[in-house]
Amino acid sequence: VEKAQGRFQNALTLYQRYVYLKDSIENAKRNEANIDAHINLELDKTKTEIKLIEAEVDALRTKVELDRERINKQKAQRNFLVTVVIFLLSIALGVFYLFYQKRNLARLQREKYEEEERINQKLKQYQAELEQTIKTKDKLFSIIAHDLRNPFTALVGLSEILATKADELSPSEVKEFSNHIYQSASNVLALTENLLSWARSQTGKLTLNPAYINISELNAKAVEVASLPASEKGITIETNCNKSLTAYADYDTMLTTIRNLLSNAIKFTPNGGKVSVSATSDNQIVTIHVTDTGVGIAPENLKNLFKLDGFTTKGTNSESGTGLGLMLCKEFAEANGGSISVTSTLGKGTTFTITIPSKKVNHDQENDQV
Repeated sequence: VEKAQGRFQNALTLYQRYVYLKDSIENAKRNEANIDAHINLELDKTKTEIKLIEAEVDALRTKVELDRERINKQKAQRNFLVTVVIFLLSIALGVFYLFYQKRNLARLQREKYEEEERINQKLKQYQAELEQTIKTKDKLFSIIAHDLRNPFTALVGLSEILATKADELSPSEVKEFSNHIYQSASNVLALTENLLSWARSQTGKLTLNPAYINISELNAKAVEVASLPASEKGITIETNCNKSLTAYADYDTMLTTIRNLLSNAIKFTPNGGKVSVSATSDNQIVTIHVTDTGVGIAPENLKNLFKLDGFTTKGTNSESGTGLGLMLCKEFAEANGGSISVTSTLGKGTTFTITIPSKKVNHDQENDQV
């Protein structure tokens, strides 16, 4: 219109504006197309990313499911293992309980067996003691019935002769009968004293009064008692002891011990033999030896020498014996804290050795030493 009207300048301006607007519109369209393309590209990219994310989510969901299944399986396995462990522990506890019960039962059975063994041993011991008591009783009855009866029979017979026929007897015969009566009475007295001493020792009524005693005086007293039967057999009794030697012991039981050993030595020593009593000391122990030149003792008889049920033999002049005296010697020596032993040679003689303390024993020192 402007061109037709000849307004070329306006027409050019409008044309330029038209071209500009057209270009702008085209550019806008192109930009819009680019934007749409870009948007579509971004949408495609986003869709792709979404698909990837969805795939990852699906994969993650699958993994979670797998993990859940694995966890559930592990739980099931764990529960199974726990159940198995509990079951095995129950079995182990049951086995341990059974083992404990079995061991406890075995222990109870062993203790019962040991208790039965102890009871059996005690019963055997009591039986042996009872048998020994019966043997001892029989031996004592034998002593009372025989060894006491015979001397009393002799006493009664000799006394009857002196009482009824004294006027018909010569002085030498009266003296002989009197000596026999004295000897029989002495034997009865010695045997009775031994029986009473043994009875007191067996019943626990034997009382010891230990003190410092002079061994020389003790031996001299025992020799004095034994001098008459020794003189009848022509036996010499020798003593060898320091007059100041002392020991710590009970006087009466030691006198009985030495007297019994001297009596035993005289009985088994032939006429004209010799018996000796000696004593020595080492500041702790006093040792007393009673030695004879008698017939001696066989080795197999030595082990039973100090037992009441051991052997007994007649003396060289058919003197009787009971075995009670030597048994008392052992009991009395041990009761005084000492001991007794014997050595003998057949045909040459026998030596009895007694040891007793030379001093009073200090029990507190002994306990400290132990």
